[in-house]
Amino acid sequence: MNFDDELQRAFATLADRLRDDITREVSATAAGLRAAAPSGAGPTDPAVALRDHIRALDRAASLADTLNLLTVAASSYAPRVATWLVQRDRYRAWHVRGFDAALEGIELVRAAAGCIADAAKSGEPAECGNGGRRPPAFAGLPARALACPLRLGNDTVAVVYADTGSADDLTSATSFSEAAIEILCRHAARKLEALTAFMAAREAVGGVQPDAIRDAEGAARQANESAAQHHPILKAG
Repeated sequence: MNFDDELQRAFATLADRLRDDITREVSATAAGLRAAAPSGAGPTDPAVALRDHIRALDRAASLADTLNLLTVAASSYAPRVATWLVQRDRYRAWHVRGFDAALEGIELVRAAAGCIADAAKSGEPAECGNGGRRPPAFAGLPARALACPLRLGNDTVAVVYADTGSADDLTSATSFSEAAIEILCRHAARKLEALTAFMAAREAVGGVQPDAIRDAEGAARQANESAAQHHPILKAG
């Protein structure tokens, strides 16, 4: 088997895994969102919104686009969201929603990062605030909060921090959805993984894109389209 064949097979395997993960995870999370939503929610059905955010992430053309779209998507399920890039024991704000825009570009050391650092280290979502783990210094004392890592292999490359804002805002607390934020982060991590694999493959062949890479990218797109066509949550609404 030559290099092109190996490359195409590797990308086809990745596409299959992405499709299976999308179907399984969206099914479980959307079921929970629908159960919590008022009956007859119609166009504002949270499961429909989740589907649309996943589609937007699928269309992201770069790593930066993926992180920006993820921040926007997560802000549908939390009043305040900030995506942080992980640089060893330092954390830099990439994009924020609901927080002061001046937060973007700020760096936190581990001691000030609270549950963001916990999630980055463990590779698992960390709930914080209201008796949970310590929230980051910039967030105050939210009623509910979540720090959700984005992993590439064994490394955490970013963390999405989302919270309800003021601990006294009960309306924001009830509309906060850890499950939706986690599913978006997991899907975004897989998108980052796929984009990184494509970039590495292009670099490996000296910047020239052979038919094998084009075919593999097409296979990945077809896998996502297949999931949309055959899964009730991802079907066109």
